[in-house]
Amino acid sequence: MHHWDRASSSCVVVAVVMFVAGCSSTKSPHLDTPMSPPAKKTIPVATAVPATPTPGDVSATVAQTRALTHSGAVMPAEGDVRVMSFNCRVSTLFDLQNTWGIRKNLLATTVEHFNPDLLGTQECLASQSDYLRERLSDYEFVGVGRNDGKRRGEMCGVYFKRDKFTQLDSGHFWLSESPSKPGSKGWGAIFPRMVTWVKLQPKDGGQTFVWFNTHLDAFSSRARENGAKLLRQRMASIAGGMPVVVTGDFNADAGSAPYRLMLGSAKSAVARLTDTFRAMNPTPAKDDGTRHGFIGGRGGPRIDWILASDAFHTIDAGIDRTKGGLSYPSDHFAVTAVLRPVVAPLVARVE
Repeated sequence: MHHWDRASSSCVVVAVVMFVAGCSSTKSPHLDTPMSPPAKKTIPVATAVPATPTPGDVSATVAQTRALTHSGAVMPAEGDVRVMSFNCRVSTLFDLQNTWGIRKNLLATTVEHFNPDLLGTQECLASQSDYLRERLSDYEFVGVGRNDGKRRGEMCGVYFKRDKFTQLDSGHFWLSESPSKPGSKGWGAIFPRMVTWVKLQPKDGGQTFVWFNTHLDAFSSRARENGAKLLRQRMASIAGGMPVVVTGDFNADAGSAPYRLMLGSAKSAVARLTDTFRAMNPTPAKDDGTRHGFIGGRGGPRIDWILASDAFHTIDAGIDRTKGGLSYPSDHFAVTAVLRPVVAPLVARVE
């Protein structure tokens, strides 16, 4: 056994006190991380982004912003728009243990947990849309069946919060050589494909924008490419120079012809679009897949996108991989984004 004299003990006590005092007075932004998110605070819209980054810019600060947003350290500003795109998987008995009746509560709960301002759905039949409309009672709904323009066939239905937006206009068109004809098919597509759109005015006085939601063909690459071209053309005529948000299941991965067409360029009729997920996740990864066939695999293609024009800056984007026990809400993961309207800088007037 070691014996300590009184002097040595005094030195140890002093050293410990000095060490504790030093730790309590020194805070490192990297090491002093609380176990739970800090108290949330609302950032005023006018001061949420003092210096707005260039839309679509992938800088060294993106990773830090994303981490803070996910942790809750940075709260979205009042004027931000929370967007979710969800292929809900058509209701069919062939899915056995994954039929709609078994998973519909989990799917609705997944939506409620993210709490989107805009929810774009794909593959929902009228009965599925009716369930979501009842469950999501705070939302307005716009959608029709692709087969007859009424209730027959899958819908590209959209839901938006009625207390946040006023609907100014809406419509539907089909991805074919006869876009105004319900049920029409084009370019080798096996099933009708369509787009549902709404023109929304934010009730906080923000800029009006147009939101397009679609589901491109799953089998014909020619149909997908021409469908993307037609969507771009209709965006130009419907939205003009207004801001645009696009959601959908494009059945095509990044780098494909539809992807390049949709992102466009500064010279296109509609301003170029930003892939919100890639803006926040600049390095492609093997686990970026969104279609998983109820298995939960992440290595598939990333075919579900949220795109936005340069009038929005992406402050968060991700893939929602919610799972309930052994079940998944759909055979696709939902994709999400938080968009911040870009506020034009104030110009001081010189008298």
